[in-house]
Amino acid sequence: MVARPSWIDTAKGATVEAVAGELGLEVRRRAFGPCPGCGAERRGGGERRPPCGIGEGWSCFRCDARGDALDLVARVVAGARLRELTPERMAEVRAWYAARGWCDPAPGGPAAPVVARRAPAAPAEPAPVYPPLAEVAALWAACGPLDRASIYDPAVPWLENAEHGRGLSCLELGALDLARAMPLDPDAHPWPSWIPWLNLGRAAWLRRYRLAVPMYDATGALRSLRFRAVTAEREVVDGALRWRSLDVKAHQKALAVTGSTVRGLTLADPVGRALLAGELASAPWDGRVVVTEGEPDLWTWSTRQRRGMAPDALTWAVLGVVNGSWSEDLAARVPSGAKVALRTHADAAGDAYAERIRGTLAKRCEVRRAVIPGEREED
Repeated sequence: MVARPSWIDTAKGATVEAVAGELGLEVRRRAFGPCPGCGAERRGGGERRPPCGIGEGWSCFRCDARGDALDLVARVVAGARLRELTPERMAEVRAWYAARGWCDPAPGGPAAPVVARRAPAAPAEPAPVYPPLAEVAALWAACGPLDRASIYDPAVPWLENAEHGRGLSCLELGALDLARAMPLDPDAHPWPSWIPWLNLGRAAWLRRYRLAVPMYDATGALRSLRFRAVTAEREVVDGALRWRSLDVKAHQKALAVTGSTVRGLTLADPVGRALLAGELASAPWDGRVVVTEGEPDLWTWSTRQRRGMAPDALTWAVLGVVNGSWSEDLAARVPSGAKVALRTHADAAGDAYAERIRGTLAKRCEVRRAVIPGEREED
């Protein structure tokens, strides 16, 4: 029987946790990663913990690699289990331990191998949570067109009345499918549990949050909805119907789905949706992309360019961001060489959005900030 080198008995005094830390691995809650056998950084199956559990030794939940602290160093430093090492590679493991005072150095042995410390892995960003796709599609289908002929629809004067400065056309918004009216009849479609009620009854909620606005993922598929407040309410004065402005500051101007995130989602006009879906070859795109902030600006820039143009004329692709929605996946859908105009609001938040978007596109696209001095998003 071959006698075990005496330095190993001394080296065994170093625990797996201590060794893993010196190797620059992520050590957390009696576990570490990545695995030196398979390279996994998490256990998988929704588990957020590192893959290798620590007991008397260590073992990987992904590939079943296992061993003690010496085997861990052997795998990281020399690329194999301790018993599989040549004498030369075994000497490297001893030198690594000796450099940390955990065993005696070998006379005339090799210098301690340099093992770069790995920075602790940043926690992976959790996957975005969206409402059930079937429920989103069903509610969107139950929404109706903006009824320009109805004087009882508060969305109409808010969108079209020059007093509010929008100058938008309900017919144009409907033709581009940029917004729809929420269903008024409670029996027409059951409202899902993720509607953000804000402690308002259905009637009061509908008077304010009248508009449903679609949000699309990076493939151009409908994935969620937002609900936009209108700022006009009807009242009868001396027997005549009049409209008055609501106090928009009393409530949020737009609501996201309860319990959901908007990360990775965007507002989009038809050409913008074709861009996301990779179908620009069949879309009337002129090579430009306009990125706006919020629903009203998206509607303005989507409809403004089309007025007076032939149906088959080339147009911009218009995308719209909301707080925290832009992502690398969305940026990747913008073709290289595109001319991108960032029309986020002329304020600190708009500047921050623009810089973030610019950082994801500037290496591939011609990006410019297109903002009018003093311009602010209106209610």
